Amino acid sequence: MIIRLMFQGGFAGKTCSVLVATVGVDDFIHTGSLYPEDISTLQEFDISCSTGDAPVEQLRIQFDESTDFYGRVTVYHFDILGIDL
Repeated sequence: MIIRLMFQGGFAGKTCSVLVATVGVDDFIHTGSLYPEDISTLQEFDISCSTGDAPVEQLRIQFDESTDFYGRVTVYHFDILGIDL
């Protein structure tokens, strides 16, 4: 799965957690982390959402830290590219 993000410079997510939930399960599982740069260009992250044989039904990107003093994050562009099974 590929995630593409563009932030406003100065308001980027510094550390981001990738969490997924599979079909029929309400709990989210941490599958990785993203470390975006504090720049205003499109950034691409290739992530693995391996959950065994169960397909991913929900995806959550959690912004754990921000480059802004007050914790604000401004997202201009957000794409999720994957395979629909």
